[in-house]
Amino acid sequence: MKLSVIPTTVRTTCPYCGVGCGVLARPDGRGGAITTGDPDHPANSGRLCSKGFALEETLGLNGRLLHPMLRRADSSYAKVDWDTALAAVADGFRKIIDRDGPGVNLEEARYETPYAVDAPADREQKAKLGALSPDDVTATELAGEAITAKLTEAPGNGAKIGGLKVTTESAWFAARPSGTEDVYKIYAESFRGPDHLAEVQEAARDVVSAALG
Repeated sequence: MKLSVIPTTVRTTCPYCGVGCGVLARPDGRGGAITTGDPDHPANSGRLCSKGFALEETLGLNGRLLHPMLRRADSSYAKVDWDTALAAVADGFRKIIDRDGPGVNLEEARYETPYAVDAPADREQKAKLGALSPDDVTATELAGEAITAKLTEAPGNGAKIGGLKVTTESAWFAARPSGTEDVYKIYAESFRGPDHLAEVQEAARDVVSAALG
């Protein structure tokens, strides 16, 4: 009987939007996978948005949201049905329109940049970034806000993310070494707008530089 050999790296496609960005996935040895952008794919040339960057975090059920939940006043969460959840979303949009007028751009209510920005890094620095632990990060603030989490493993399945993710109350960034260039990628999102996003991206460079020494 001829046994099939599992390839080290598999070329696949991000499932989220209609762009069809190319993704390279390789087994992490723990039942999950490490995913990166495919540099040879014509749709994204190796770039991934914040959702594509976090693809490996969706491979396990542990820690995943499996039903609608609403945040209570004390920041805990309550399980609700879909009608209640959708009504809450519609009410949130209605409040934004009532506050800012019918011409408000709802996309700006939760700004998200589509692609990563680059920061220079040599081979040694990229290797160190890929092996960081939360204890290596000495920063306590990001763009003027207290850091709420420093992650080097996916919360859902404990898989190494091959980089660093830092969160605050209104923003987050993730840094990961490029496999093809002398740079690392900074993926970031701000819930306050593009000006704050720029601050987060700049502060992220300082956080990573300090961690790398």
